[in-house]
Amino acid sequence: NPQDIKGTWPLRKSAHATHGAVISIAVIIWFPLGVFLLRYLKHPNTVRFHAIWQFFGLFLLLVGFGLGVWLSDLQGGLTQKSHVILGIIITILFLLQPIIGWLHHRHFAAKGTKIYKRYIHVWLGRALLVLSVINGGTGLRLADNTTVGEIVYGLVAGL
Repeated sequence: NPQDIKGTWPLRKSAHATHGAVISIAVIIWFPLGVFLLRYLKHPNTVRFHAIWQFFGLFLLLVGFGLGVWLSDLQGGLTQKSHVILGIIITILFLLQPIIGWLHHRHFAAKGTKIYKRYIHVWLGRALLVLSVINGGTGLRLADNTTVGEIVYGLVAGL
């Protein structure tokens, strides 16, 4: 039934809210907390814990991304919208993060030295968080969200 694929209006409205909430939780709460734990948790398995934590954040991001793709498709693609284009680029770069992090960790475990991959991983992660917050703002504008929603998002992201 084509109606099932397109969903009802209440389902789509819920999907929009879920898309924004899940990705926001991933990029303004989950990922930064994973970095904080890596820096301040002193335990022999800290790196492993960091990787597992961040993979769960990546899972959240991909769930939100999947909802965004579905919603975008329902609205004719929206590929000319900056929110959609930036969201795709950000997601692809987030998918590269575990690979770069693993390559750095493998080198560090073998040689005990930091190399350029570490700096790429760290600075790309920081840039992605900033870009994600900006993209969240463009998503709120695209969704024609309320001023209260934008204020709450800005406050949580700022913290």
